[in-house]
Formats: sequence, structure tokens, C-alpha cells
Amino acid sequence: MVNLMIFVLLSFPGDTLTHNLVQRLKSPAGDVVFGALTASGGREAVVGIPLTYSFLGGEKAHREFKPMIVGGVCTGLLVTGIKFLVNRPRPDGIYTRSNSSFPSGHAAVSFYYAEYIGTYHPEVKLPLYLWAGGVAVSRLYLDRHWLSDVVVGAIIGWGMARLTIKYGNRLKELKFYE
Repeated sequence: MVNLMIFVLLSFPGDTLTHNLVQRLKSPAGDVVFGALTASGGREAVVGIPLTYSFLGGEKAHREFKPMIVGGVCTGLLVTGIKFLVNRPRPDGIYTRSNSSFPSGHAAVSFYYAEYIGTYHPEVKLPLYLWAGGVAVSRLYLDRHWLSDVVVGAIIGWGMARLTIKYGNRLKELKFYE
């Protein structure tokens, strides 16, 4: 945890440099591509990805649904709590305390699902990580996050996926209704 805090403190000066570089690369085509990537990793992804995975992935995927969605929701709650505590302004200046810049929820959710699904389906791990990286870069491109926001969000998402995988069998036994 201390290493993470040191990284964040050291990376804040690089945030402005990265921000300025990315903003110079804007184009109409980039607006479309990065807008679509951002949309694919938003709030709807927390529920939409596990539902789609469960529906299309067969019996094994259906068994993984409960741990996957619990972990995804916990990832979102953790990020929201940190956002509220840190209250860092977004690069574009548009934010509220619960929707502040640090850390990136889009990066956290996309890296959570990339690691979680990729662990059970190694054949799609690379495309999932390319997608997650694209979502993270889209947040920089669209001027919604600083570099350190997306890096820490990605680390949170990956870590929450590892925890969910480790304790997934216990989550499969939870009874939400009956």
C-alpha cells in the first residue's frame, strides 16, 4: 500500500505532461473510437458484462456469475469510496465529490473483468487486456482523468479480480434469495 501511495505522489507531476500530449492527439476518428471504448467500460459494464458472460458462456460461466458480479460491485464501491475521500478535480474541471477524478472507475472495472474472465479463459486474456487498456486510454483522451487515476484504477481492478478469484468458491455458496 505504501508503494502505491509513493507511486501516486511521484506520478502526479507526470500527469500534466501526459495530459498535454494526449490532448494534442485529438481527432474526429479518435473521438468516435475512444467514446465507444469509454461507453463499453462504464457503469452498465458492472452488470452487463457478467450477464452477457453468464448467458453466452455456458454452464461454467453461469457458475462464475455470482462471484463475478459481487467482485465487480465491490470494485465499484471501493473506487467510489476512494473518490469521495480524495476528491481530486478532473482535468476538464467537471466533477462532484463522489465522481471525482481519482481513481478511474472505468479503468478499475475494465481491468477487473479482463483479469477475472481472462483467468478462466486464457485464450481471450490478451484481447480483454487490450480492451481494458483502450478503456483506460479513452479516459485520458476524453479529458476525464489523469494518468495516475487510470493506473491506480487498473491496479485496483486487477487486485479485486485476484481477490474475487481467490475467494470465489465462498461467494458461489452465498444465497441471495430462496
